[in-house]
Amino acid sequence: MVFSRELPHSFSEALRVCKEIISANHQLIRRNTVDTEAELLVVGAYRAAGGGNITRAEFYSRLQDSFPEAAGERLLVLAGMRAQGFPLQHALGFQIFLDHEYEVNASTLIPRPETEVLVTEVIQALKLPVLGIEIGLGTGVISIELLHRFTGLKMRASELSVPAQALARKNAVRILGDDSRIEVLTPKDASDVLGPFSGTRADFIVSNPPYLDAESAEEVDEEVLQHEPRAALFPEGGDPLHFYRQIASGAADLLSPGGQVFLEVAHERAEATKALFQAPWRCRLINDLAGRPRVLIAEI
Repeated sequence: MVFSRELPHSFSEALRVCKEIISANHQLIRRNTVDTEAELLVVGAYRAAGGGNITRAEFYSRLQDSFPEAAGERLLVLAGMRAQGFPLQHALGFQIFLDHEYEVNASTLIPRPETEVLVTEVIQALKLPVLGIEIGLGTGVISIELLHRFTGLKMRASELSVPAQALARKNAVRILGDDSRIEVLTPKDASDVLGPFSGTRADFIVSNPPYLDAESAEEVDEEVLQHEPRAALFPEGGDPLHFYRQIASGAADLLSPGGQVFLEVAHERAEATKALFQAPWRCRLINDLAGRPRVLIAEI
């Protein structure tokens, strides 16, 4: 399909052109998100061209205002990416997580609302933690949000991907001012789940590990599969409980007395994950916003 490449002259034209282009992505039509995403892309293009942030109300009050040429050029690029199936967050370059904006790219998973539930539960459960462990740093959202909330906290985080490490450090500097309170450790390989933390005694462990079942097409949509790193989606050896087995068997050796483990889990395997933590672990499951079990909290 060929789209008009004429630059829009107003915010209203920018919105119309963007809707026309991204409607080539049939998934957006099925999800009924064309209008919403077009607004976000127009505002994102305006911002990327130096126009600054504008609210939704400001956007609609300016529909007849002129749309800068640089913003129009940027919009055609972003809308084209979305039409081809690139995630909205990759086109925009960021994702909002809790109260902060995080840079995202193809080297990590895009932070999701389910992980906001995990972080919120950790914040509510902890008092004055001194040292925490995160398994799988990714974009850094979990460790950074916890460091922002607890000023006396330090984190040790593992991350196999070097580009992901660089992105997490960049996000830490933007949000925290520096990355000095995150010690990033590189595992030997994808199976080295707890090895980087040998000798550590932490107050808690937190992780949103790879947990999708590669045999189940229903657990991941095509857009995610094409544009987000498989290593962050599917566990080592195809066992969806791989990371949880390793954590359940070795976490007690890494925790101080009274330490806790906080894990994001697949709702389809929440009970099976919980069953991995035998006595003396005490476990409970927390539901996500859709009412499905999403967070496992284990105490020892």
